[in-house]
Amino acid sequence: MCVVCTAFAVAACAWADEAALSRVVIPFEGMVDLKAAKVELTLGREGAGIVVCEIVRPSADRYDFKADVRHVSTSLGDVAALVSGRFELVGPDRLRRELVGEVSTRYTLLNYKPVRDVHIKFALKQRRLTIDPLWFGALSGHGQISLVAPHDMDVSLELLSADLDEFWSMLRGHGIKTPPLSGVMTGALTLKGPWGKPVVNGHLAAYNGRLKNLSYEMIDLRFEGTYPLVHFQDGKVVSSDGPSFKVGGVLDLSDLSRLGTQVRQLKREFIVSDDVSGRTWAFRLNTADGHATRLKSFFSGDADGRNQGEAVIGLEKHIGF
Repeated sequence: MCVVCTAFAVAACAWADEAALSRVVIPFEGMVDLKAAKVELTLGREGAGIVVCEIVRPSADRYDFKADVRHVSTSLGDVAALVSGRFELVGPDRLRRELVGEVSTRYTLLNYKPVRDVHIKFALKQRRLTIDPLWFGALSGHGQISLVAPHDMDVSLELLSADLDEFWSMLRGHGIKTPPLSGVMTGALTLKGPWGKPVVNGHLAAYNGRLKNLSYEMIDLRFEGTYPLVHFQDGKVVSSDGPSFKVGGVLDLSDLSRLGTQVRQLKREFIVSDDVSGRTWAFRLNTADGHATRLKSFFSGDADGRNQGEAVIGLEKHIGF
């Protein structure tokens, strides 16, 4: 679910309101060197953020640039970074050529704290933007977005070994109450359809962390839906020293301020095994003296609950030496 929240939060910040943009006035000064085919510009002013950029033209169809972004206020927060990249027109037909390029950041700060740098390669042709690849720390992706309304998209994202503590700290910096969950997370996500309401499909897995007071080995979640409503089905939380259970429910990603509350309200059903003979669940209680008590419940009859069956609860006491 972290991947879903991240993808949509970043996307929302990337698209500014057109009416607001029409009222923005940005002061600048600079120099144009026609002989060297170079432009130097300083945009903004002290106290409100400054961008110092340089654009050079090494060939007839190519432009290289670099920019020093000095604490510019954005919807994500205060941003500082060194940005570099290139743009190039390619193709034999000068009227139908493709614009290709790449952009990278270094030494990126968000709200004065270091964050992972970004690397993007892109192509623009026939009013369609293709990104392949995108790298942002442990997050990688590729896809296409139409630049014509309704801005249809077909985007795939993959998350490799992201530390949840680092991710939650970024969300908390924006006033979002996060779930009491730690560990390392991996996952995959696809977004297809119009920009405002894409169809979402994905899978998330977290390993070797804590869910509030519970130490878990694995959390496995699969989800789908149409943004902003995402449905979780057949999710599992597996723990060797505590209860294991299934997770299901719906998250409304249009209200990220209640993300932690929504996660806690997901339906949980304690389950260890489930077959035609019955349903079994168990949990283990550890004490300070090293003793452990295991409580086990068995409900006989069909596992789908259509037969009444008979419930049995057993206690197992294990003493270590």
